[in-house]
Amino acid sequence: MKNNSEQKNKKGGTGINPYILLGCFVLAAALLTHFIPAGSFERTMIEGVSRPVVVPGTYQAVASNPTSISTLLGSVNQGLVDAGMIIFLVFASTGTFAIFQATGAFNNGIGVMLKKLDKSKIPDAMVLLLMVFLFSFLGYVSGPDGLIPFTLVACMISVGLGYDLAVGLALILAGSGVGFSMSAINAAVVGTPQSILGLPIFSGAGFRTIMWLVETLVVGTVIILYGNRVKKNREKSICSGIDTKGLALEGELDNFKIDRSQGLVLVIFLFMCIMMVVGSLKFGWYLNEIGGLNIVCGIAAGLVARKKLKETIDIFVKGAATTAGVALLIGLARAIQVIFENASVLDTIIQSLSGPLSTLSPSVAAVFISVITAIIHIFITSGSGLSVAMMPILGPLGQIVGLTAQTTVLAFQIGGSALNMITPTLGSTMAMCGMSRVPFSKWFKFGLQIAIPVLLVAWIFILVAVRIGF
Repeated sequence: MKNNSEQKNKKGGTGINPYILLGCFVLAAALLTHFIPAGSFERTMIEGVSRPVVVPGTYQAVASNPTSISTLLGSVNQGLVDAGMIIFLVFASTGTFAIFQATGAFNNGIGVMLKKLDKSKIPDAMVLLLMVFLFSFLGYVSGPDGLIPFTLVACMISVGLGYDLAVGLALILAGSGVGFSMSAINAAVVGTPQSILGLPIFSGAGFRTIMWLVETLVVGTVIILYGNRVKKNREKSICSGIDTKGLALEGELDNFKIDRSQGLVLVIFLFMCIMMVVGSLKFGWYLNEIGGLNIVCGIAAGLVARKKLKETIDIFVKGAATTAGVALLIGLARAIQVIFENASVLDTIIQSLSGPLSTLSPSVAAVFISVITAIIHIFITSGSGLSVAMMPILGPLGQIVGLTAQTTVLAFQIGGSALNMITPTLGSTMAMCGMSRVPFSKWFKFGLQIAIPVLLVAWIFILVAVRIGF
C-alpha cells in the first residue's frame, strides 16, 4: 500500500473550528435582520410547479420582525428539523459503512482493486480522473445529497493511492457537485425554472452536456495537480496531522484477498449503488428512501458475513454515533436560512439585488444573474426553493435586457449550483467535510482552487450562450 496515514508536520492543527465558524454565521444572520428591511412578494401556484412562485412586481414592505433571543435560540433546533432527511442519511450511511467495514469487505475489496491497478501500471492520475468522471456522472443523474455515503469510500481509495483525505473529499464533493451543477436533467435548477418560464422541460440538453464534460475535466485537472504536489511533498497536504484511522486501508497490498462471504457483501454493496441510481431516476427516491436502502443493505451485509443480528445492529449504532457532530453542523448551516425566513428579509434581498439588472448589457446581465443567484443561494439552499423565489423575477428582467429564456435559466443554473462545493450553509457540503474529517476552513482553501476555474469556464459558456442566442 502506498500510504495509509497523513503525516504530521509542524504546521499541524485543524484550522478554524467549524462549529465556531457556522455559529458566527448564525449570529451575523440574526444581527443583519435588525438592519435589513422586511418585505415580501405575493406568491401563486402555476401548472407544473409544486411550490408557490413569486408574482413579479408585487414586492412590498411588511412589518419588521428582527430576530429575537428566543428565535435565535430555537433556530438551530429548527434547522435540525428542516434538514432531517440529510441528517437521517448521514446516520444511516455511516452506520451502514461501519457494518461493511466490520465484515472486512471494504478493506479487502479496495485493497484488491488497488493491487490490480498497481500491477496494471495505470497512472494514479488516470485513476483519479476516472473517479472524478464516475462521481460526476452519478451527480449528473441523481445529485450530490444521495452520494454522501460514498465520501468514506472515496477517502479510502484516495489514501490507498498515496494521496490525502482532501483528494478523497474533492473526488466526491467537487466531482458529484460539478455533475449536479452542470446537469441537463437537474430538476431543481433546470427543470423547475424552465417550467416557470414556459420552456420545454430539460430542453437545451446538448449545450449543457458539452458544458458538463468540459467542467468535469477542469475539476479532474485541478484535483490531479494538487494530488501530485501532495505525493511529491507531504507538507503540501492541507490534511497534515489529521488521523486517518478507519479511512485508510490496513495492511500491505500484496496481502489483500476476498473470501466468499466478503464477495457476497461486495455484491450487496454494488446492488445498493445500482438501486440508489435506479430508484432516484425511475421511482423518484430521495434521501429518505436512500437512507432506508442503506440500512437494509447494511443489515443484510452483516448477516451474510455470519454476524448475529444484535452484533450487526450494535455496529450500526456505534458507527452512526460517530457522526453526531456532523448532524449539529448541518443544523447550524440550516439555521441561517431559518433566521432569514422568520424575519421576512429574503424577498428584500432578492428585490435589492435583481433591481440593477435592467440597466445592463445582455452579456453582463447574464453573468450578473449567476452572481446574484450565487449570493442568494447561500441563504436559500434548496434549488427548487431558489427557483420559485427568483425565476419569476429574473425571467422578465432577462427578457428586458435581451436574453433568451434558455440563457436566463442557464445563468441561474450556474449561480444556483456551481459553488455548492464551498457553500457552508449546504447540509451535504458540511456532511461530506465532517465524514472525511477535513475541516471546512481547510477544505475551503482547496475547494476555492477548484470552484474559481469552474465558475470562470461556466461564465465563458454563458457568454457563448448569449452570443449564439441559446
